[in-house]
Amino acid sequence: MGQSEREITKNSQISSLSPRLTSINQAHKLTKQPFDKTCPEIQEVWKGIKNKLGSAQIRKDPILLDDLRKMIESINNNNSKANSFSGMRDKALLLLGFVGVFRRSELVSLTIDDTKFVREGLQITLRKSKTDQEGKGRVIAIPYGSNILTCPVRTLNDWLNCSKISEGPLFRPINRHGQIMDKALISKSVALIIKRNKHLENQKHSFSGHSLRAGFATTAAIFGVPEHLIMKQTGHKSSDTIRRYIRLGNMWTENAATKIGL
Repeated sequence: MGQSEREITKNSQISSLSPRLTSINQAHKLTKQPFDKTCPEIQEVWKGIKNKLGSAQIRKDPILLDDLRKMIESINNNNSKANSFSGMRDKALLLLGFVGVFRRSELVSLTIDDTKFVREGLQITLRKSKTDQEGKGRVIAIPYGSNILTCPVRTLNDWLNCSKISEGPLFRPINRHGQIMDKALISKSVALIIKRNKHLENQKHSFSGHSLRAGFATTAAIFGVPEHLIMKQTGHKSSDTIRRYIRLGNMWTENAATKIGL
């Protein structure tokens, strides 16, 4: 294996290298330089990288609906936190992040101007995302929940009412004196909030900032929601990604081993 291949693979995974190869291909097209990623030499190196790293992705656990309920209950059962600014914010962030299927960067970028409360629930305008770099935007519908304790619309409204936030970022840092800051949370804060509010029964799980997004898609698959409706909520362009969540959600219900009478 050549030196350059060792350097590339040292701290990389297949999932992160594949987009890089596509970007290199696009850059050559823009500058009208010849580049063929299907040529034998490149494919041979690519095969070697796959053999060395393996193509299986290391994934964090999804936060399923039952996990989310336990997290909200844990906050509500903590007398010092239930009605505090941090407790109200965390509940709103967790529920909105789950139902809106937001990426971490999208969730912390939301502002008051992006929200519109309507009769059916809440409309969120996502002005820019990972798959929408041109900023065309899309509107995400957040319906009222049937359970008041896990309703994202009511919980966000409660957070805005208690925090008196009327403009600027929806989700903000809270200092050690319990004061709400003017700036927005950073992306890494989402993972910290998730980990801080893990229920005792969830301690065995490895959650990350992506677990809310993955959890909604997996939960929807478990409940038999059609693929196109899941994609409409998540904003995924590729059905391949959604099908991974569907396979995960159906791994027990559509399992040959459960149907042979062991």
